[in-house]
Parts: sequence; structure tokens; C-alpha cells
Amino acid sequence: MENDHKSSLFLMELILAIFFFALASAVCMRLFARSHTLRGDTEDLNQGVFLAQSAAAAFESAGGDLSQLVQIFPEGSLDAGGQVFTVYYQSSWEPLAVPAQAGEAAGTSESPAEAAYRLSVSLEEPASGSSLRQAQVTVSRLGGAQETIFSIPAAVQTPRKAAEAEGPQAA
Repeated sequence: MENDHKSSLFLMELILAIFFFALASAVCMRLFARSHTLRGDTEDLNQGVFLAQSAAAAFESAGGDLSQLVQIFPEGSLDAGGQVFTVYYQSSWEPLAVPAQAGEAAGTSESPAEAAYRLSVSLEEPASGSSLRQAQVTVSRLGGAQETIFSIPAAVQTPRKAAEAEGPQAA
């Protein structure tokens, strides 16, 4: 009888130990899965920051002219209105060459099927009389719900017209 009591206590202790290890392994698996997701998000953020800063610097070096960005980023396209420049990227961050006719739809929600990310440079309306040309540079993750990874403003001072410059001096 005493032997049965000892074996049932041993079995109860063994069951509790197995339960504890199962619970601990479930917590560890959850932590590993979360760290994997965070690593992917961090890689996307790093690449997005790099691309956005590069595009903002290119916008500034082009004097705020989006048509010159096509020469700097040949994979990109300018929309029909000339207000949005877009480059699409694969999941490996390799740029996708967009056909010329797709460039007109770059400002819309249409994107190539294999595109996973989008870099866009959108001109903003200047304040009246301002010689500051501004744009918003955005890197987005495409998919079910579009998610902005990183966004940065860019601005460049454009020279005023000669007539505007001479007007205040003459008065």
C-alpha cells in the first residue's frame, strides 16, 4: 500500500515537471517567433531609411525636379502629372523595372504583382510666393494592408526668377 502511495506521488511530480517544461517551451517558442518578426521589421526599417534618405538627397541634388530622378533611379517612373515618382522593389529589396505604360499609374494603387515595397517621392504644393520646393519621401510595404515603413520630408530652395529678384531691389 505504501508502495502505491509513493509511485502515485512520483507520477504526480513527473506530470507537473512535464507540464512545467511544456509551458516553458511554449513561452520560448513564442519569444523566438516574436524575435524573428522583429528582426524582419528591423531589416525593413533599415533598408527603408537608407532608400528614403537616398531619394531625399537625390531630390535635393536634382533641385526639386522629379524628372531628373528618373535618370538617378532608372527603375523608377514618374506619374502623368509629374507629381509622384515611384520605384517598386521585390521582397529581397531588388528594384523592379516598371514598363513605361505602368509609369502613368504609379500614383495610383496599382503596382506590379511581384512588388513587395514601394518608394515614392510626392511633391507638395508650395506656399504662395515661396521658393521652397518640398516633397514627402515614403517607403511602404505593399500587400494586404499597405504599411508605411519610413517617411521623411525633403526640401530644396529654388532660385527666384530674375524679375522677382530685381523688383524689390529697384524699389
